[in-house]
Amino acid sequence: MLKRDWSSIAKLIDVHTRVAISLATDSEILKCFELGFPHLFTEGDDEGPFKIPLSILQQAATEVAVEEYGDEEFEGNFWLHRGGQKYPHLNIPLSHKWDLDNEVPKQVSDQFVGQKALAGIVVTYLGRQHFVLNMVLSSRQEFVVGSVITKPLRFDELYLVLLDYIDVDK
Repeated sequence: MLKRDWSSIAKLIDVHTRVAISLATDSEILKCFELGFPHLFTEGDDEGPFKIPLSILQQAATEVAVEEYGDEEFEGNFWLHRGGQKYPHLNIPLSHKWDLDNEVPKQVSDQFVGQKALAGIVVTYLGRQHFVLNMVLSSRQEFVVGSVITKPLRFDELYLVLLDYIDVDK
């Protein structure tokens, strides 16, 4: 199997090419991409520095939402973990997961205030920067996607991954 070089893929300027190469799963298509873009591949399994462009996670999550819910308006902002269901090579190991049985620490939830409500939210926990891969708010809380979060949030679910795995600028 071909190995994607994630750091080289993230440097591609054309987002459509970056998405196509990142989300390809068919081995024949991957071989064609390798012929055209040999500097983006080496032999072996996907690895690399495993730093996936945020745009790839958003596209994968949007595809899953459209397939499962018919939601053409889904913006791929807060359920980014769903993309890994369709594209297992995009699964990122969770560093922290909170749900209804485990309350999100206040030191984490307070960091959302002042951040834009878009994919790319970063928080610091236990001395390390983490990327918000998934968040589900408790009932009767909402915000406008793209607006600044003005008050502390309560979560039903919150998944974090180490920021080392995500290229938030791509």
